[in-house]
Amino acid sequence: MGRGGGRRGGAILKCAVVGALASGFAGEGIGCGQRPDVCLWSRRTCQGRQEEVDKLLEGVCARGVFDEVGRFSDEALGLVCLRYAATADVCELLDKCDDRRLTESTWGLAHLLGFVRDPASIRWLRRRAGQEGYDAFLERWVIGWLHCVGITPYRAAATLDGEAEWSGFLRELYERDALSRSRLMRDGFGSSRLPLLLLLRGACHDRGTIEFFQRLGSADTPLLELGAAAGYLMEHGCPIGEERLRIAIERTRREGEDRSQLRAAELAPHGVFVPALLPHVGRSLDADGEVQKTLRSITFCHWLSGRREWDAWYAVHGSESRQTWACHAAERVEQLIALDPLLASKELAILARGSVDVSLLPWMGRWAVYRPLHDGVAFWVSQVYHPFWRDYLEPIAEFVLQESGGDLSHDAREALREVGFLPGAETSWCDYARERGRAWYTGGVYRAPRR
Repeated sequence: MGRGGGRRGGAILKCAVVGALASGFAGEGIGCGQRPDVCLWSRRTCQGRQEEVDKLLEGVCARGVFDEVGRFSDEALGLVCLRYAATADVCELLDKCDDRRLTESTWGLAHLLGFVRDPASIRWLRRRAGQEGYDAFLERWVIGWLHCVGITPYRAAATLDGEAEWSGFLRELYERDALSRSRLMRDGFGSSRLPLLLLLRGACHDRGTIEFFQRLGSADTPLLELGAAAGYLMEHGCPIGEERLRIAIERTRREGEDRSQLRAAELAPHGVFVPALLPHVGRSLDADGEVQKTLRSITFCHWLSGRREWDAWYAVHGSESRQTWACHAAERVEQLIALDPLLASKELAILARGSVDVSLLPWMGRWAVYRPLHDGVAFWVSQVYHPFWRDYLEPIAEFVLQESGGDLSHDAREALREVGFLPGAETSWCDYARERGRAWYTGGVYRAPRR
């Protein structure tokens, strides 16, 4: 898991974004309708700012959501900063899409709705289901959500409101495979339903979502979807159904879908994937070092390199659990603390960035008392951060901040700030939206609509 754009599952997001850029935002409108079915409180929030909302929407209609290089236009950023205040107006504008002047902005507005994630828009999205062009609209809405938070969104400024409502809606979309006609999702993610699982995984942690992931899976469920489910259950301390994963891994091996095994292992860094990945070390699938990087993330053995070393290690430790591998890595740091705390700090920094696992939590509590290790502990807390574990991580973060004084590095403090553990330095929604909106560089593929 990670901050911002997300470090786990990076290959999946990269593929999807590349596919999105190639597709552009051309398309037809989603059909005409009645006044948007949006909760009234969303409109009330903008009373007194209606003139500002109207002006920004007029600018978006005239110049588009994206500027010439594919970043949010100034008007779109203004709407995003208003967050929920403009939801009702955006939905009303989309309901008037029979006006040809507005159809060119339809996809950009779908992107904005996904970026903002106003729970008041759920009823409107449900009402649009089944209408012509809805699947294409939904595709852009999903990309907007990913633009906001990435694959594993644990930035405090982007906390999701209406979690239970969003969970129910996303599960509905998954169950009816609402993106089944989206070639972008199939080609970019490997499964048309995987993006919906990723949104659920990053944003929803209620009991209903946990039970949904526990039930997910059948004989023909794609390995990538099982990997997303297993990763979610690992993050929540639940059994993952190893046998079901083994069957799916063997099925993909027979079908020659080796890359699916790698991408599923990125989503769920579990020992069950190690035997499947070892044969690919040093071969074409490992051309960029992706296989060994994933193996190191699973096993905590960042010093291993090459097929011979991996095979030798697996011959000795292959029967052990990932929990045991984590303990071996922790003992390695413990030994270095006794010999050279600075060297131990470097070892911990590598471990914190390369192998994210909450099973190291007890060790981090012990290491927090060593000042040279404070940066490493802080980075680990930010990397492993998950709302489900916040109550356990917060005391460690507070202790490090208190005991380090002014010695904690700027990067370590920033890492804690991004997950909400630096009091008085929280990022506002508007600052976060501007950061994300301006960073969304697409090489000019998302062009401003023609006038």
